[in-house]
Formats: sequence, C-alpha cells, structure tokens
Amino acid sequence: MRNIFTSLLILAFCTRYCTSVTSPGKVLTCEVPHIKDGRISNPVKEYNVNKTLQYSCNDNLKRSQTDPVCTAEGWKPEPVCNDGRCSLPPKIDNGDIKDRVNSWYNDGAEVTYQCKEDYVMEGDSVVKCSVGDWSKPPQCMKPCLLTVQDKQITLKHKEDLKIQCPDKKRTRLICKNGELLNKCP
Repeated sequence: MRNIFTSLLILAFCTRYCTSVTSPGKVLTCEVPHIKDGRISNPVKEYNVNKTLQYSCNDNLKRSQTDPVCTAEGWKPEPVCNDGRCSLPPKIDNGDIKDRVNSWYNDGAEVTYQCKEDYVMEGDSVVKCSVGDWSKPPQCMKPCLLTVQDKQITLKHKEDLKIQCPDKKRTRLICKNGELLNKCP
C-alpha cells in the first residue's frame, strides 16, 4: 500500500508542475503574446503550461478555430488574426495536388490530392482551408514489391496474396506501407 501512495504522490507532483531541463525547479510559462489586429480576453502577466489563451480579432478578421495552448515550446498554435486565407497546401510524400496550385486560397477553398501509381491513399483526398489553416492531408502508402522467379509482383498497401512457402505451408502475405507481413519462415 505504501508503494501505491508514493506513486500517486509522485504522479500528482508531475502533473501539477512542469520544470525546465535547463533551469531545474523553474515552472515553465508562456509570455503574453502580441496579437496583431487582435486582443486578449482577460490577460494575465504569464500563462502556465497547458493553459489556453482566449482572444478575439478586430473587425473582418478571423482567428484560428483551435484555442492556443501554452506548451514548453511556446503557444501552439500561434494566436493570429487574419482574413481567413490559406497559403500553399501542405506537401505529401509520394503524392501531389490534382488541382491548379495557387499562392493563396480563400477561406472554404478545397484542393484534391492524388497518389503515385500503385500507392494507396489513407485519409481524405480533399483538404479544406478553414480560417487560415488546412485540414489534415492524406498519406500515400508504399506498395510492396515481391520477386518471384524473376517476375515482379506488386501488392498495394493493405492488399494480400496467398502463397505456398518452400516448406509447403501456405501463408498470406500482407502489405503494410511498403513492409511485408507474414513472410515465409
């Protein structure tokens, strides 16, 4: 019972205080940010880690949909006020944007992604600009390449193939992002 109490006491201490590695014993805080074209609701001198920031923007400007949170690295996301437009959509590995790429996109604009041949898309192919931020882009998952008697066999991500192994046992190969699962022994 004593060990459980000690663990709980330590857990309570760890979740209540965040200390800096460079300055042990110092509680991490975030400074009050300067928000161009915006104002902080109920400002305080400094914010402890995990505290959210409430702010508003001047007329005709929009704030991000996610409240900024004080982290060890600073405010995430950074508090900004803008006209809601987004810059270039995020790049993805092994894929590209189908549509014409612009330098700016209006709030509500959408772009569609596509993957290279034999790659499988995970996630929504369409991303949307919302108050200056893009929704999460998809991922293009790698195929698995098998050499069978000098022939190339391609399995797309999550595809499977039943084969007979040299020991005469059957197995089902499954491709997971470029890696084969359930190989022959």
